[in-house]
Amino acid sequence: ETPLVTAQEELPAGVFGRLERGDADLAISSGPPPAGFLSRPVFRFAVWAYVPPGHRWTRRRNDRVHLGELVEEPLIVLGPDHGTRRVLDMAVVEAGLAYRRAFETNVPEIAQALAASDHGVAVVSDDPRYGLRPLMIVGPAGPLQISLFAAWDATHYAADAISPWVDQLAQYCVERYGEAAS
Repeated sequence: ETPLVTAQEELPAGVFGRLERGDADLAISSGPPPAGFLSRPVFRFAVWAYVPPGHRWTRRRNDRVHLGELVEEPLIVLGPDHGTRRVLDMAVVEAGLAYRRAFETNVPEIAQALAASDHGVAVVSDDPRYGLRPLMIVGPAGPLQISLFAAWDATHYAADAISPWVDQLAQYCVERYGEAAS
């Protein structure tokens, strides 16, 4: 039997804190799971550069943009508490580059809406919206990716139900997105 799931949104940096305080039965985030909890990776998602239909990159034959090209554009990024922002910032620093923020938001849908209204290139890991074209961002070490991790308390009364549910979530991600970003 599948457990009833009630999801509560939280910035990635605060998700595991809710678990540690006992405010959540299961936590899923892009940050490292806390010690003392059962945990496992759920999936690795690509970090995308989203451009509107009229952008010059929409005519590309492939679905990729190199980091060096990306940083030449005004970027719409998520706040520093988001994993995709941390992945982008780390790749930019490691490549010895810098970028100009056009906008910063904590809501991926708003980042994409700003890109759709031609305010810059949105950098998020979410599915595309508003007719945007996704381009996988490729840095010196390969495609930028963000990992999601699940964590829960081994002594939780529903631990035996949580573990298979996490496995089902991971399987859903594989079915929906393929094996993993590459």
